[in-house]
Amino acid sequence: MKGTLLYIEDDYDQSRSLTLLLEKQGWEVYPFLDAIEAIQNIQQGLKYDLVLSDILLPGADIGDIICASKKLHPEKPIITLAAWSYPHPKIAASFIKGERNQSLLSFLQKYAK
Repeated sequence: MKGTLLYIEDDYDQSRSLTLLLEKQGWEVYPFLDAIEAIQNIQQGLKYDLVLSDILLPGADIGDIICASKKLHPEKPIITLAAWSYPHPKIAASFIKGERNQSLLSFLQKYAK
């Protein structure tokens, strides 16, 4: 296993397809369609190595996810995958949806165990 990835994406088809791809690549993936549920799991002690998230989500946004994750795990990288790039000092990288997943998969290799 390469590591554990907390993946937050409200589009079911997008979430399912990328989850399957990441699992084939050797990642354990905790997919969440709901940001509030993901934040609750972070606060309850869910173990993960990094966060991959959309930016705009129902009920919360990337800022809420950053706060929840960095409060408990400041060392855990957060990566965005959205319709546009999201430069932020607490974001390790930002990828655009619809681009080839190879660049994302290559980037994730640096966090593989």
